[in-house]
Order: sequence, then C-alpha cells, then structure tokens
Amino acid sequence: MQMLNGSNDNETSTSTITVEDRDKMSGGGGPGGAASGGAPSVWERELAHTRRLLWGDQVKDDVFRRWAQGFTFSEDEPSALTQQEGGPCAAIAPVQAFLLRILLAETP
Repeated sequence: MQMLNGSNDNETSTSTITVEDRDKMSGGGGPGGAASGGAPSVWERELAHTRRLLWGDQVKDDVFRRWAQGFTFSEDEPSALTQQEGGPCAAIAPVQAFLLRILLAETP
C-alpha cells in the first residue's frame, strides 16, 4: 500500500492517508457515504472541512481537482515533476527546485 506521507505499511498514524483513502475521498465516499444516500463518512467530512479551510465555501470543483492532483514525475526526465491539470505551479515549482538542488549537490 502506497502512503501519501512517505511512511511504510508497518507504521501506524491516525493522520496517514493511503492512496486508496484519497481515491475514496475524491470519488464521492464509497459505500454508506453521502454519495450513496447515507450519512457522510469520516473522509467526506474531513475533505469538506479541508476544502473550506483552504478555499472557502465557493471553490469550484475544477479548481479543487487541479490542486489535488499531487506530484508526478515525467517519464522522459525522471527528476522532472509534471503538471496534469494546469493548476498549482506555485506548489510544484519550489518542490522541483528543491529536488534539483539535491541532485546538483549530490553530483560530483
């Protein structure tokens, strides 16, 4: 199971969100959640709270989707981050710069 916070399967943390949990959060909740007519799940409530905290009550779904895309590496250049949805270059650029700094510092 791949963890979003970099920990491994043997570590336990109440704040760790797995890839599967993220998919459930962005996909409408799964069984028993609000998407199926039931009460909102813990993940749905947490997602709604986080969205309100970061973007207020008027965030558009396409804006949220762009900012929730995560980090992916280019197939052409393994050290390069890519942007899938247009979105958060302000978050990706400093992470890319940090990775480049590490690569340059470790290159003889």
